Amino acid sequence: MKRLFVFSTVLGMIFGLLSLTSMPAFGNHDPNVIHACVKNNNGVLSVVSDPSQCSSNETPIELQKAGAGDEDTCPDDMVEVGDFCIDKYEAQVVDSDGNPAAPTDCSENGNDCTGMIFARSVAGVTPSGSFTWFQAQQACLNVGKRLPTNAEWQGAAAGTPDTGGADDGSTTCNTVSAGTVVSTGSRSNCESNFGAFDMVGNLFEWVADWIQDNPDSDNVSSISTALYGMDIIFGIDEAFPVEDRFPAALLRGGDSGISASAGVFSLEADLAPSASGVVLGFRCARNL
Repeated sequence: MKRLFVFSTVLGMIFGLLSLTSMPAFGNHDPNVIHACVKNNNGVLSVVSDPSQCSSNETPIELQKAGAGDEDTCPDDMVEVGDFCIDKYEAQVVDSDGNPAAPTDCSENGNDCTGMIFARSVAGVTPSGSFTWFQAQQACLNVGKRLPTNAEWQGAAAGTPDTGGADDGSTTCNTVSAGTVVSTGSRSNCESNFGAFDMVGNLFEWVADWIQDNPDSDNVSSISTALYGMDIIFGIDEAFPVEDRFPAALLRGGDSGISASAGVFSLEADLAPSASGVVLGFRCARNL
């Protein structure tokens, strides 16, 4: 009987270890919490199974996935706006190992991005640019969130100070650094009434809405490129890059180089969801 007990105990330990090693990098015992270590000198994040694995020059943090905790409250990395939550910070996109992801880590059309790229909202890191709308949407979905609608973004941005292009380089919204993106939350006076940072300047932000119909298009139909399945696009004016045949997806807030043109009412509607650029970023939202 004793041998049988020891054998079953050892077998249980082996199966336990196998289950741990087969877990994805973003999994742990609590599906709503991701444990990570952030290097103090450069902000690089690595996902761990336990905070005790952080070294002396790293700070342990917990990233709450959407839906964590009380259903009637927003997770710590988001703020409550009306009946929804929105990220406090512009998204940094990481891969399944917690390292900053590159737009080439999955296809620009987003079809193979599930479980590959993850959006996180955290202070003190460089937010990610150069991801298409399709990739941004998937990065949000992979952490249980989504892109905010245009109306939600507008509401959450309310009260963000608009200095009319004056940027002191340290506290005001980043609007005149000509393409230099600053760390999330580093501009203390660039905060909305609800507590969301950097909604003016820094990066233009994708929102969910597309300009889906244009009455001046005369209902002309065209065919998208092979990457997008040669699917028909009907009744719209094409946005850049026109060869992809998509209408415009909306971008909000302005970026770091448009000075007084950045603001809570800044809107760009001439880029297709397949477009990318170093000043095109996003943040995520979720329902309460």
